[in-house]
Amino acid sequence: MRIVNLSIEIFTFAFLQWSPASQ
Repeated sequence: MRIVNLSIEIFTFAFLQWSPASQ
């Protein structure tokens, strides 16, 4: 399940970078 955890971390990081809140 480490792959799933890694995917979640990457997805969360990408989402935070892309989210409008980044403004």
